Amino acid sequence: MAILAALLFLSGVAAQANALPAPVPAEVAAERVRACGFDQVSVKEDDELQEEVVQVSGVSAVPESKMRCAVQVSLDTDYDIIFPGPASQAYWRLYSQMEDEGRGAAAAWMKGNAREWLRKRGLLAKVPKYVKGKDDNLRFARRLENVCGPKAKGMFRLVDGHVVLWPAPVGKAAADFSTVECLVNTAAVSGMPLGFVGNEYTGGR
Repeated sequence: MAILAALLFLSGVAAQANALPAPVPAEVAAERVRACGFDQVSVKEDDELQEEVVQVSGVSAVPESKMRCAVQVSLDTDYDIIFPGPASQAYWRLYSQMEDEGRGAAAAWMKGNAREWLRKRGLLAKVPKYVKGKDDNLRFARRLENVCGPKAKGMFRLVDGHVVLWPAPVGKAAADFSTVECLVNTAAVSGMPLGFVGNEYTGGR
């Protein structure tokens, strides 16, 4: 999540982020759930959530292949799918599992892109490997700053025992995009745990 937050910041710094896609209509999500093999599918307003949900009725035990299809619709469209009885437990169990799988795939994708970014700039071989329990976090972070050049000096800080990226320290101008990108990528490839502090964080540490 820390790397994701940093990448979101990078998008803002670059001012090149694409507009978010329009929300998928609930009826479209319901139709996709029907295509998974469920006959009784409807859209309703959930009073507790105060938003639309997709409701599946008339089922009890659901084969995993069908449930996986429905969960993927939920992950793709951000609509909760309400199942009756035991099927609801199966839905949420599989939802959690597939969500974790998605995070793992996203992390692997980001690390691959980070490696390529560093390779193109001749920096990949310079990135040290972080060893948990052996490396001092802040000293290791300073090594990553050295990889990214003089502009990166001091951009990693130790906050509550965790190394964080501090792109705009108090009293200093925000770092340029490429320097922040380099630090995020080196952290991703090295394996060093990384937190992220936005410009609004001004607590003295």
